[in-house]
Parts: sequence; C-alpha cells; structure tokens
Amino acid sequence: MVVAALSAASLAVLGWGARTAGRAYDCLGNGDYPADVTDRGCEIHTAAGTRVVPLDGPGFEVTVTAAAVLAVLLVVLVVLVARRLLSRRPAA
Repeated sequence: MVVAALSAASLAVLGWGARTAGRAYDCLGNGDYPADVTDRGCEIHTAAGTRVVPLDGPGFEVTVTAAAVLAVLLVVLVVLVARRLLSRRPAA
C-alpha cells in the first residue's frame, strides 16, 4: 500500500514537472520575441518591456528524480504483486 501511494505521489510530481517543462518550452519557442528562463520564470523581451511568465512547477532535477523514483517503485510494486499472486496458488 505504501509503495502504491509513493508511486502515485511520484507520478503527480512527474506530471507537474512535465507541464512546467512544456510551458517553458512553449515560452522559449514563441518565435516572435527572444525569451530566457530565469529564477523568476520565463522572461519574454518585447519592445514594450520584459514580460515574466511564472513557472510554478518543480525544477528539472526534481522532475528527473521523480521519474527515477517512479520507475524503481513500479518495479518493486510489480514484484510484490507477483510474489503475492504466486504465494496464493494452491500446491499441485
């Protein structure tokens, strides 16, 4: 049960990080104005000034760590379920 809960939490952080990375990618690749990703968010430099688009999700390192933790936890979950199913088989 704990492994499943941790897997769900890792999946949530991974999804949040992927959404933030997508927003950063869209901001940088806007094609109209030059942009930079800083600690404040994505800064778009226009003729009228700099517009800051906040990037409120976890950083790249946290997202990659969540993906690695999720992969390990899913393997552990599969092994636990397989062992439980195999131990419930009646002896032949």
